[in-house]
Amino acid sequence: MTSSKEFKWFGSPDHYVQGKNILLNSADILKPYGSKFLLLADKDVYKAAGKKFQDYLTENGFTVAYTEFNGESSLEEIDRVTKIAKDKSSDVIIGLGGGKTLDTSKGVANALDISNIICPSAASCDASCIKLSIIYTEDHEFVKYLFYAHHPILIMADTQVIAQAPTRTLLAGIGDAFSTYYEGLEVAKSHGHTLAGGHPTDAGLAVARQCADTLWKYSYQALEASENNTVTTALEKVVEANILLSGLGAEGAGLAAAHSIYDGFSVLKGDPDKFRHGEEVALGVMIQLVLIGTPQKELDKFIEFLLTCGFPLTKKEFHLDKVSQSDLEAFAKKSTDKGETIENMSFKVSPEMILEALDGVDAAVTRYRETHSIHPVFVDKVFG
Repeated sequence: MTSSKEFKWFGSPDHYVQGKNILLNSADILKPYGSKFLLLADKDVYKAAGKKFQDYLTENGFTVAYTEFNGESSLEEIDRVTKIAKDKSSDVIIGLGGGKTLDTSKGVANALDISNIICPSAASCDASCIKLSIIYTEDHEFVKYLFYAHHPILIMADTQVIAQAPTRTLLAGIGDAFSTYYEGLEVAKSHGHTLAGGHPTDAGLAVARQCADTLWKYSYQALEASENNTVTTALEKVVEANILLSGLGAEGAGLAAAHSIYDGFSVLKGDPDKFRHGEEVALGVMIQLVLIGTPQKELDKFIEFLLTCGFPLTKKEFHLDKVSQSDLEAFAKKSTDKGETIENMSFKVSPEMILEALDGVDAAVTRYRETHSIHPVFVDKVFG
């Protein structure tokens, strides 16, 4: 009997809605899904957008209870929020926030078999559209992916809310989304497996390609708009790329080395722990490009784009120069653990190859900086 994993798969949420001020104009959109909502958000997001959203829903006839997200998408947090949703007899859980809040809401919806509505407060990752949660320990170390039978039923991306988020969140989302096409190419080459459950589809690769094209064209303008807390056409396009195109592409085309590098970072403590998912994934893209032997001219194009956006790319900028050799080896080992998406590469990658490619990226970026003038659109003091 042929395994279902040997077929091509493509998946997506039921609906995706994006635009300025959606949250406070969403009553008609939400009515088909239920009437007793549990709103999950951290205290900062609740203060910035959640309280107004809760009040608006209440004024429009919905019953809305709020619970504060504790900061980590752990099994313990999913269990805690599940008990609250059950006690409240909630028929819908709304995740409002960043990727970890959204992943937790997905876990709760899956546990109770209730509808899950996703409202990203920043375009920092593609967690909104994917039917899985990334699970960590309470001490923030990566544990595993939890895969679900169903996607969130609705994603509402309010670009007015997203435009008020720190620009670094948009930068991180660009880094996460930027990996989509380049990882998908490796999965297709190896005939590997995607997050949807089977082999890549042409549709998944086409969406991933559009994601990359959008980022190449509009990232600089979108980052400038974010710096000014302004909703522009470029910001709208990049928000869609970061959330929708990246999510559909990641599921339909698959992940390879770049996301395994991110998982490797989870074993490092101290300064390297300060970096965001998409920032680490962007470094992972560069490591993957070195691993596959990308020609210098093409590699320089990637370096210029990422540096001009404002990404950290060197070991010093990621504070890896402060990490012991044994910790670096643990990072490389975690990146290549059995079951990691790096197994979708078209060749076997060893921990030693990861460290050699990391040094190769460091050398290439340092050389490029010494021979070219770079003017980053976004600069953050945590880098370097």
